[in-house]
Amino acid sequence: TATNFAAVNSVKFNKIAKILRPQLRPKDLNSGTYVAIGFYARVESLQNASEALSLTGYPFRSQKRKLRETDGTLVTAGPFITENDAKAALEILKLIGFTDAYVIK
Repeated sequence: TATNFAAVNSVKFNKIAKILRPQLRPKDLNSGTYVAIGFYARVESLQNASEALSLTGYPFRSQKRKLRETDGTLVTAGPFITENDAKAALEILKLIGFTDAYVIK
C-alpha cells in the first residue's frame, strides 16, 4: 500500500540522512571548515538564502563585506569539525540550490 511504501522509503531516507549529515560545531568556533554560500547585494536575496539555510539546521552567519566596490553580505555555513563534514554539507547545500557554494578553511 501507499502507506507501507512511504514508511519503507522514509526509513531509507532517514538512514541516508544520518550518514550524510555532517557533525557540527567544533569546540573552538574560530577553527573548523566552512562552506561559502554566496555574496548577496540585495536584501531580498539574503532573506531567501537565510530562510533556506535555516531549514538545513546548519549554523550559518552573515558578514557585511565589499566585493568589487559593491556593498553586500557574505554568507557562510559552519563551522564543521572536519573538511569531510563540510564536503558532505556542500553536497546537500548544492542539492537545495546553492550551486555556487564551495568549501573554505
